Amino acid sequence: ATDLSAGTGTQSTHFALFEISITLTEEGLPNYEDVIRMVFQYISHCLRKATSEDRVRIRKECEQLALLSFRFRSKSREDNFTEQLACNLTRYPSNDVLCGPDLFFDPLDWSRIDEIIDQCFTTKNLRIHIIAPENEQPGLADGTVWKEEEWYGTKFCWQPIGDDLSQSWCDKSVPCQAGLHLPLPNPYCPESWSLKAPQEEAAAPNKVIDSATIQCWHVLDCSFGAPKAACHMQLTNFVCEASARWAVCLRMMLEVIQEVTNEEAYDAEEAGLVFDISNTSAASPCCGLRLTFKGYDDKMPKLVSNILALIGNLDFSTPENQAVFDLVKEKTMTDYRNRRFQQPYHHGMTTASSIAEHPFWDREERMEELETVTSKDVNEFKKIYLSESLFEVMVVGNFTAEETAAFVSDAVASVSPKPLSPPNIPKLRMTKVEEGTTVLHEQLGPDPDALDSAICTQFQLGESTLRQQVLLELLCQVMDKEMYSQLRTTEQLGYIVAAVSHNKWQVGSLRCIVQSVHPPQYLEGRLEAFLQKFETKLEGLPAEELTEHIESLVTKKLEKDRSAAKKCERLMQEVCSHQLMFDRREQGAALLRGLSKQDLIDFFKIYIAVGSPRRVRVSCHVVGRQALDAMEAAGAASELTAESRHNLLLFPPGSVPFPVPPEEGQGPDAPPPTLPEPTKKLLKEWKQGVEVFECQK
Repeated sequence: ATDLSAGTGTQSTHFALFEISITLTEEGLPNYEDVIRMVFQYISHCLRKATSEDRVRIRKECEQLALLSFRFRSKSREDNFTEQLACNLTRYPSNDVLCGPDLFFDPLDWSRIDEIIDQCFTTKNLRIHIIAPENEQPGLADGTVWKEEEWYGTKFCWQPIGDDLSQSWCDKSVPCQAGLHLPLPNPYCPESWSLKAPQEEAAAPNKVIDSATIQCWHVLDCSFGAPKAACHMQLTNFVCEASARWAVCLRMMLEVIQEVTNEEAYDAEEAGLVFDISNTSAASPCCGLRLTFKGYDDKMPKLVSNILALIGNLDFSTPENQAVFDLVKEKTMTDYRNRRFQQPYHHGMTTASSIAEHPFWDREERMEELETVTSKDVNEFKKIYLSESLFEVMVVGNFTAEETAAFVSDAVASVSPKPLSPPNIPKLRMTKVEEGTTVLHEQLGPDPDALDSAICTQFQLGESTLRQQVLLELLCQVMDKEMYSQLRTTEQLGYIVAAVSHNKWQVGSLRCIVQSVHPPQYLEGRLEAFLQKFETKLEGLPAEELTEHIESLVTKKLEKDRSAAKKCERLMQEVCSHQLMFDRREQGAALLRGLSKQDLIDFFKIYIAVGSPRRVRVSCHVVGRQALDAMEAAGAASELTAESRHNLLLFPPGSVPFPVPPEEGQGPDAPPPTLPEPTKKLLKEWKQGVEVFECQK
């Protein structure tokens, strides 16, 4: 099994269903009867026979954690909170509406609990749902007839549980499965929850460790009124991007760590401490693993230390870890394969990233390497990766500077990294497209059954500055609604229409996305037509409407963080990008209020407007099934093949590859416009010779 959860599901004031959900592996599914047998063994041998001391201990632990959770709960969205209160009104007395689902009220009646176990947790009171593909369903009787659910046509069948099977599950004479036991005392339950500073606005972050292997920033912030903190820790080493194989090894290292730390992470989460690990970040550079810890501060240093020690000592080739490795390798390969079923616009965005980012390893390259990667390879990679690392850390919340420096230093000591050597210092670069140039990438949709086509068109703005960022945000604020209204509502092109700001590795761009059953060239034409009309609308934008847009953005920027975890996440972006503009929101708000309508018009005319000699456009087209069928019906077979995804078409400065707009009344089936003659190049060869923006950290 890979996942397990248990608790009351469907419930009311009169009844409740106790539900146990277990996600089985391919090997576990045929043996589901043995899995259920272990569930009943746990109920009869562990739960039913628990000593009063164990029951009291577990009860007190749950009471304490529930009380802390209720007392120091982070702010939630107003709509979610209101919805929860409305549900509580139907279940609890009016005096208990706020705390009903969270606190323990009734004293324990052990005899009543035993009675419920004996009466309700039996095979006579059992219903089993097995969800699996039809050809993989285990234990079906010969001649089983499948029925169809009325509304969605979902196939299902049912059959009674056999008496022999039921009796075998209830046989208490069978020894309990080794390893089954009640929860042990939770080592992460907080024992102290006092605040270490007044509940007032905190100062800016200060650096508490400045060494060749650790860069640690800290904010003592108790303004949220809770004894909580957050710690983001990135283990930076560019070796993980040196090749597709090393990138895959990092992914495998991540997946195995997630599996082997499950038990540790579960105990921590039950005690209000959440641990997560990833190897990507959409908001800031991430060359390695990023560890995230958030929750009560009291035992957080212990969790950080335990996790880093586990990572440092992890051997992927032991028999136990080899089994985990094999499991997650299969899971990762399935993930890579299933990515072809993503939405067409998502493939367009991925292609845009492959054109812009240096380095970039695509799905096919990663799958090819994953086929041959072994646990020994990952062991070798881990040794190289951890031997040199820069730990970039941000800690926010109920920790003093001295406490932060101490626990971070102690935790990193278990890894003992050396400073990064020059080859392992991140060298992140972004493609610099020549002014006035259009780069076009065309591909068949990876999912041959997907009907929709999509375009992802990015207008590159150059190296990002704060002024550029706020101008782009303001433009998107004004433009996105207009674009959706015109292309989605009026022209009915498709449900997915968006204009969003995109800032990757300190290079800004405007990203326009349209997904539709219409061909990509037609969508490009309609996008150009919209931009042409939008320029006129922008010039006529009333001053009061622009002010409303500006104040709306300022309000969003100056909205206070809802928790220490949210604040830490925001500040960590500055640390990992090495911008260290911790007051970015305040500076951005001030810049926004100083912008004029002419500033916005000039920005649009330089970088986005149709016909601008400085406009840089990267267009990624994904051609879907319906567009191909339409071409075939018209007797014009597509020139695209599976190999087309390796090519680029480069249109010289000044050319307009998708002249607009079609004449009034001309539909999507009209002949496409004649395009200027482009230069055809292989994507990888072109990237090797192109100019780049240097984003080295």
